[in-house]
Amino acid sequence: MKKFVVATAVAGSMGSLAFASASDMDTWRVASTSDEGTVLMVVSGTDTKAGTFFSCTNGTLKFGVGLEGGDLAETLATDTHRQSRRQAETTIGDGETFESDWTYLPSMKVAIARNEVTAKKFYNAAVRKDTVSWKLDRKSEIELSFPELNDAFKSFANDCSVTNPDAQ
Repeated sequence: MKKFVVATAVAGSMGSLAFASASDMDTWRVASTSDEGTVLMVVSGTDTKAGTFFSCTNGTLKFGVGLEGGDLAETLATDTHRQSRRQAETTIGDGETFESDWTYLPSMKVAIARNEVTAKKFYNAAVRKDTVSWKLDRKSEIELSFPELNDAFKSFANDCSVTNPDAQ
């Protein structure tokens, strides 16, 4: 059975993981940086609210959703053996509903968008503070609301070559 280490698969080769703990206040937190200090991953969520994350390595933007509250950064750093491919229906703001492919990690209760186009749509929603209705196959619908953009998110956006072509 193939072992799947989420943090490595999502963030590539990371210099360090900083487990900024979830609390009652939802905010973007840095979850991973390179050895040079580049922000590779940011997470949101609280102890009781499902979290989200963006990662950017090797010129690829990734996005994922934690289906339960808790410390998403810590969850992503654990190993898992099981994964399945699932479809999700998403409506961003007042836009049209679209379907997309996701990898679901049942032991972690985390889903990761399988293509960058989907990740970019969620990134734009986070920047615009759009509300998002998201439903993964065989799971309940979740209303995602992204936290205010803060220094952690802005550093990520500045350091990511997908969101900032001038980044290295």
